[in-house]
Parts: sequence; C-alpha cells; structure tokens
Amino acid sequence: MKIGREPVYKVCACIAVFGVSLLVSTAPADPGISFSFASDTNPDEPTFMGQGFNIFDAGTVLVDFLVDDNLHEPGGVTEFAGSAFDFSSTIWGFESVDVGGYWVHMWFISGEFSFNGGDLLTTAFSATLVSSLSPDPNTIGPTLTLQGSEATDPYIEFLAGAELNDIGIYNPDLVAEEAFAFTLTEIRNLDGTGLPHIDPATGEFLEAWDAEGSYSAFATVPGPAALGVIGLGLATTRTRRRRI
Repeated sequence: MKIGREPVYKVCACIAVFGVSLLVSTAPADPGISFSFASDTNPDEPTFMGQGFNIFDAGTVLVDFLVDDNLHEPGGVTEFAGSAFDFSSTIWGFESVDVGGYWVHMWFISGEFSFNGGDLLTTAFSATLVSSLSPDPNTIGPTLTLQGSEATDPYIEFLAGAELNDIGIYNPDLVAEEAFAFTLTEIRNLDGTGLPHIDPATGEFLEAWDAEGSYSAFATVPGPAALGVIGLGLATTRTRRRRI
C-alpha cells in the first residue's frame, strides 16, 4: 500500500461519498410501484401460447392492467382497462430434475413484453426462469410459472410509456429491484388430447399449446430524500475539487 499525502479533493470526495452512503442508508425506503393483471379479458380466449423453442402471446390479448404506486396504503391504484398485451420469448437453456418421481422442468428464456404497444410499460429480460412440475418427463405439467428479477438478470429493464408518464411514473422510477412473475394455468394441447409433449433433452415444445395467465411485477422508486442527499454529496464533491 502506498502511504503519502493524497490530494485534498480526493479526501473531500471520500468524505462526501461516505456521508452520502450513511445518510442514504438511514433514509426511509420508498414502498415502490406494482403492476398486475388477473387474467385476460377476452371471453374463452387464452393468454399465452408455446411451440418449438418459443413462448408468446395468444394473438389479440386484452387485459385490465393495474398500477399501484402507493403500496400498502389505501388508494393509489390506477386501472387501464382493455390494455393490449404482447409477449415474445426464446428458449436458450433447459434442465429437468426428477424429484420423488415427479419432474421439475426448467427453461431459461430471453425476450420482451409490453402493454399497449409500449405506451404503458415495456419489459425486456434475458434470464427468466420458466418452471413446471409434471408427472411425466416427456410432458409439461398442468401449470407453468415465469419468474424474472434484477437479482438474477442484470439486463432486465422496465420502460415507462407515455400513459405511465401521464400519471407521474417515469423511467427513473423503475430502476431498482425490478421483478416480475407470470402464472400460467389450463395448459393444454391445441387439439385437446392432453398435456403437451416436450423433448426431454432440449425442452423443445413438440406440440403447440395455450394457457391462461396472470401477472404481477414490482420496482422501487428512489425516495426524494435520498435523491436530495445524493445530489448534495455530489455537488459538494465537485465544488471541493474545483477549489484545488
């Protein structure tokens, strides 16, 4: 380690950054923003489809998209009824594990989904887990879950569209702890003969299938107090440096 007199601006910068870190850590956490839909609003129409190495939306899918920017408090929910839902993804990995005579199938997918063509919200992802518990190594189970989060996917991104901007939600409000999940039920072959078959080695969907789906997602919002402290700390650092 080199010991000597460091430039004054470096010392000031370290103090400022330490002060910012300390004050930010004690600032109350913002409750964040949640997004959700219970299921599509199309009568007798599915939400999702799968075939080959892809999972995608089932055509024209309309959902009642809910936004709650006041979690755990009364009020705060905004509904965007009849929002168009688009989803596309590609499988890039697959594993299957025998657990007590049942099979846990796990696919890894990358892709994107959006609401109202991106005018509401767009989410891009690169490492989302799709899993299903099945009685057969050669079929999907009757349900699927899709899970993605910043904790396991550093490239996940939430982008706020104009309709979210209109209610005061912007991209900087959606930059931390992003996470989403879909639950798929009523999985069935398109011809109605049973659970869809897969290639047990690659996870490829050997038969086309469709399913109903529900969705929830979350992102945190940097609190105004924390942003103010960060700005003050950075301003102090810059000011001290200019004086050298």
